Amino acid sequence: FGLVQGITEDVRLDVSAYYKDVTNLIQDAIYKDFQDVSYQTFVNREYADIKGFHISFEKTGGFINGYVRYNYETATANRPNTLDAPLTFQEAGLDGALFTENLPALGDVYLNFDRTHKAVFNLRFNTNEDDFFSVLGYHPFGRMKFSTTFRYMTGRPYTFDNTGQGLQFNQRTPNEKDWKMRIEKGIVIQKQQFNLYFEAFNLLNQGVFSYSRAFGDKETAEDWNLRNDIFLTEYENDPYNTSRGVYLVANQPRHYRFGMYLRF
Repeated sequence: FGLVQGITEDVRLDVSAYYKDVTNLIQDAIYKDFQDVSYQTFVNREYADIKGFHISFEKTGGFINGYVRYNYETATANRPNTLDAPLTFQEAGLDGALFTENLPALGDVYLNFDRTHKAVFNLRFNTNEDDFFSVLGYHPFGRMKFSTTFRYMTGRPYTFDNTGQGLQFNQRTPNEKDWKMRIEKGIVIQKQQFNLYFEAFNLLNQGVFSYSRAFGDKETAEDWNLRNDIFLTEYENDPYNTSRGVYLVANQPRHYRFGMYLRF
């Protein structure tokens, strides 16, 4: 449910909340006969719930445009994913009776896609052909567009437990930040408009780690928690060390792009 309210003709506020009760998710199950031979399958047993709220403040039209969006969410379940803590069914004997092995209750844990906080900030400027000052009849800041977007997300849960308590998804990956920008200038030559643009990506030059490679693997998750200073170093063949950033980092470093397109 939610509420959308127009504050002015071009300013809108959107507030909404949601709750999703998820049942009948598949869960790993192992069947063992009386000779202790195992058979693996999946059953509909897992339970999860996803809840949160969303706030959006947006302005459209005019010289200045933009929006601010924020989302709070929790996604928990009694199992962190399909394959953790499988159900086990054991055949009692020759009569073929089955019983379920009693597993310790894990309680609710975060699902691996949970991100508690997500926020996006966008600001845009658009100018007309005759805006601002002119030089010999030419408006250098006319026909321009400027846009910048900043995104922030908290990290995803992953498992690292060196205490022997059997904790699940008890750690968080690093928070992620991304900032990009685009500037565009329209130039008219003999009634044909040419649009030049410049784009900058990952202005903060922050690396985002591949979740499955960096934190889904037990060894690399251990490196992050215990050997953080050499996390991106392949140290097993010391002193002949190499970087494993190309394998563990999922995004590109700061980079730029120039271009031109025509508008007919």
